[in-house]
Amino acid sequence: MRKKRKYLYGILVVITMLLCFPSSVFAQEKVDISREASVKVYFEADGNGFADVEFCIYRIVDVSEEGNFTLSGDFLDYPISLGNLDSSKWRALAQTLEAYIARDGIKAFQVKRTGKMGEAVFEQIPTGLYLVTGDSVRQGRNIYTPEPFLVSLPTVDQNNGQWLYDAEMFCKYENSNVQENTVTRKVLKLWENDEAGVQRPEKITIQLLKNEEVYDMVILNAENNWSYSWEGLESDARWHVTEYETPEGNAYIGTLEIPDLGISLPVMSEWSYPKLRIVPCRYSGSVYQDNLVIAAHNYSRHFGKIGSLIDGDQILFTDVDGNLFLYEVAEIQILESTDVEKMLDEQWDLNLFTCTLGGKTRITVRCETLIL
Repeated sequence: MRKKRKYLYGILVVITMLLCFPSSVFAQEKVDISREASVKVYFEADGNGFADVEFCIYRIVDVSEEGNFTLSGDFLDYPISLGNLDSSKWRALAQTLEAYIARDGIKAFQVKRTGKMGEAVFEQIPTGLYLVTGDSVRQGRNIYTPEPFLVSLPTVDQNNGQWLYDAEMFCKYENSNVQENTVTRKVLKLWENDEAGVQRPEKITIQLLKNEEVYDMVILNAENNWSYSWEGLESDARWHVTEYETPEGNAYIGTLEIPDLGISLPVMSEWSYPKLRIVPCRYSGSVYQDNLVIAAHNYSRHFGKIGSLIDGDQILFTDVDGNLFLYEVAEIQILESTDVEKMLDEQWDLNLFTCTLGGKTRITVRCETLIL
């Protein structure tokens, strides 16, 4: 596969300068946080726009009247740092955020499709810092993949130093000329200011995502020089790489696997609504006491499909020490959201539950232990 990067002309927002310096350097007035903003994104190659391509925008950060930023909503529990970032690090942050979104099923703030000229318009959105992502387009043997990017609303008008609430951008993209049916993806963990490895962990776990689903997990450590390569991957698929342990300060009890649903997810030791946006959580009980209850949102990549399981389907749980526990589905129940007592019925060794789409009831999967 031969690749080349196109850097299209257009109105580019210098978010690095905006975020690294006080807002007073650029704009005399305070940010009007009550004012709605907009951004128009163009996706085109060689002057030809790509029509009917889906683009999404995600609100990452809130902005104050003074131009200061704080993490927002779904991203509160993620290890995101906005300090001391140059242009390459902003680009890397956008790619990391896109991988988190793909893996954890975070919903977009708005979804739009491009028009005939390749334009997608996001309107009536609050001020803040946003991530914009887009789908790939294939024409013959060429695959055009938009690069995710961050845009600050408002931006600064470089001509007069005033806040600009309506922005226009031409997105960069990767043009892959597919000569073969497979591609290679590589990951390399880089460390900064860790005094020759003193502050490094013994290992980190990396996830490879295929079309927003977990495809593989590998361990990076000193023995493999903190790097890994996947070869022979489908060229038509969209691949992301992200770290397994994302939110700082959260403890995990293990990994839950449901082979029939293609699910493999970490499980946090304690639950909260912000944590449930990221991964399934232990609601109560313990795997060692045969009464573990795990809750998750009904995202398609979390527990959104557990209602399709049938009796006899197998579920695996591996604790943080590598101990494997094997279960099989024994019963599926629909419980009222207020019926906590039935949810915590300890006659079952493992319980998985999520809300139905309406939120009034819960789909509950009851499981029994299989002796290994």
